[in-house]
Amino acid sequence: MYVIFSHPDFIGERSWMKFMKIFLETNRELEMFDICQYSYRHQINRVNKILFVLLVTDVACIFYHGEDLESSITNKLQDFYKITMIAYIICVIVTIRMQQESINCLTFHPTALSLDFRTRCQNMRRFYMNLNRQIKYFNEVFGLHLLLMTLNGFLVLVLLTVIYSAKIELRLFYIIINSVGPLAIMYFCGSTYNDSRRILSICHKLQQNIVLLEEEQKEIRKLLKQVSTIAPEITASGFFKMRKSTILSFFNISMTYIIVLSQFCNSNIKCNI
Repeated sequence: MYVIFSHPDFIGERSWMKFMKIFLETNRELEMFDICQYSYRHQINRVNKILFVLLVTDVACIFYHGEDLESSITNKLQDFYKITMIAYIICVIVTIRMQQESINCLTFHPTALSLDFRTRCQNMRRFYMNLNRQIKYFNEVFGLHLLLMTLNGFLVLVLLTVIYSAKIELRLFYIIINSVGPLAIMYFCGSTYNDSRRILSICHKLQQNIVLLEEEQKEIRKLLKQVSTIAPEITASGFFKMRKSTILSFFNISMTYIIVLSQFCNSNIKCNI
């Protein structure tokens, strides 16, 4: 299923090209201000280390699997593909988040302070709109992936907890492999959204603490209006928003189904398959 929906006909080749164009242009422009360059590398390296540990654990599990080796390797390759997709999506989201943090720093950064206030506000508006367009194309390209990954993580969590009979350590392993990725994506997506809302508080502080000319007041009002009306949010193909609160919803729904299925299986009905 993941392989099918990774085909260019499904992810939208044009949307992908547009996304990469804006993505790289924004990175290049922000690097000119020398803002948060270390953070890009630091965040992505940290994510890569975590995902590398998951991949090594997944490959090592081949020798522990109860099925024949050929079937086990096939399952591991499927897991490898899913984790690779999760790693790629997380790296893209982390970089978008770092772009947002860079935009938030733009007003007070020493390099940006060499520009007049109107130019800084205009730069923030332009970068913010670029970020919004990036997330729009990101949703078109990866929205279906996020939906399928979340549904897969939910089903694996419920089925392995209640229905399927296997060694407890093997079930826990598959629950972690299939749930950690979507939950990590939800966390980083929620962080990106929260960072985009920080611009509002930055603008209000500027209005309160700095004496602004009439033209500067107009520019900051334009920025406030833009940020208030446009909230770049990552969604799972439009079905639900990927926020930190979605993590709690994920666990609440999972626990509800686990309790219901547990009661159903306890009613003298054999559920192990």
